[in-house]
Order: sequence, then C-alpha cells, then structure tokens
Amino acid sequence: MILRDLSTPELGGPALYRELERRDPQLCRRVAFLTGDTMDPQVREFLDGAGRLCLHKPFDLDEVRRVVRQASGT
Repeated sequence: MILRDLSTPELGGPALYRELERRDPQLCRRVAFLTGDTMDPQVREFLDGAGRLCLHKPFDLDEVRRVVRQASGT
C-alpha cells in the first residue's frame, strides 16, 4: 500500500504515479492519494483520470482504514 500526498516537493504524487505506471502497472492498484486541494482543476483531472482512492485532508483514522481495506481488496 502506498499512501502518497499529491503535493510534495520534487516528485509530486502525479509524477510518482506516472513512473509507477511505466515501471510496474500492477503496483498502481495499491496507491491511494492524500490531498487538501481538490478545487484545483489539474488535481481533480489527475484524480479522475487515475481512478485511485483519495483521502481528503483533514481525515481521521477510520477513513484511513477504509481506504487501506479498499486498496487491499478486503
């Protein structure tokens, strides 16, 4: 399971995701993103296109558990 913030310096979430798609597409199924910025059109477009789970900040532990269960298929 990879929980990755979308807005990190140097290698942001979208760039990391594209690299994973290139190197190991199966691993992409185990990625979920964290963000506090869903109003930005580029962020929304990326999340919609990637089709991955996303935790919206602020989130609580129950939400993290739900996303981990969904990503792991349990």
